[in-house]
This record gives sequence, C-alpha cells and structure tokens, in this order.
Amino acid sequence: IDWSQVRILAGELVGSLPTIPISMNNKNETAQQRRVRNREYIQSRMTPCEDCGFFHLAAMDFHHTGVKRKGISEAARCGYSIKFLKEEIDNCVCLCSNCHRIRHFSSAG
Repeated sequence: IDWSQVRILAGELVGSLPTIPISMNNKNETAQQRRVRNREYIQSRMTPCEDCGFFHLAAMDFHHTGVKRKGISEAARCGYSIKFLKEEIDNCVCLCSNCHRIRHFSSAG
C-alpha cells in the first residue's frame, strides 16, 4: 500500500465534506453554555478556607466530607445539573489547596 496516496485520498474526502460553523452547532453551544453556567455557580459557592481563612479563586478546592459521587470540577466540565452540583458541594468544605493537601496527607496515615 502506498500510504502517501491514502493520505491524499483521505484529504480529498475530508475537504469535500460540508462544514458547520460552531455558532450554528446547537449541541456544542449548549454544552459550552452549561460549562460556563457551572463554573460561575461553583465560583459563587466558594468561601474562604475553613482551616486558615485564605481566599483566592485560583487556589480553592472543595473537600468532600461525606460520600463523593463525583468530583466537582469533573461534574461541572461534563455539564451536570446545578441541582447535582449543589448536592455535591453541600457535602464539602471549602479549603485552600495547601490545607486540602494537608488534610489528605494527615488522613493517609
């Protein structure tokens, strides 16, 4: 098989397919809107660190105190509902990244 010919043919096939502008693709636009909505909701629920009082949006983590069904950032990125995020955050405390690591280090034994 001459792979250079396969690449040329594949390029011609791809080049002949119709393209849809992102702004017209409602599915992607909706997913993007959900991610933005979720990020804004999560940021609105962040509070100063429960252990040391420090606060900066870039350094805050949610530490699960109960059963962890899903990580907060993963759920937000995947477009989970605000109701799900609220329930998950209600089972968390807000910690700065340093205190969060210290808690996990301390609980590891």
